[in-house]
Amino acid sequence: MTGTGLRYALIFARRAGVVPSSDVVAAHQERLSQLARSGHVAMAGPFEGGGGLVVLDVGSHREAEELARTDPFVLHATHEFRLVRWLQDLGPVAVPAGPSPVSPADAAGG
Repeated sequence: MTGTGLRYALIFARRAGVVPSSDVVAAHQERLSQLARSGHVAMAGPFEGGGGLVVLDVGSHREAEELARTDPFVLHATHEFRLVRWLQDLGPVAVPAGPSPVSPADAAGG
């Protein structure tokens, strides 16, 4: 069951102390592109300082784990992964126009 929007899993890819080669990075990026085309990836992107996040649209935890374990970053042992069930998809987030309801002094802790 794929592309249902019923279950999302997060993959947090963290550097395991090894810098991936450009070939491994290219293979990882191509894999994400393939998964996006097949409807398995809702969004993906790197974190500042290394690692990244992939939001998978899958039918089960087992399917998410299989996709994670077969990613080139994991296969080449350059990254570790963690899966977390995404319990709610809120859709697009809207930021209200106008002044913030929190004053700058309150935001600064003063």
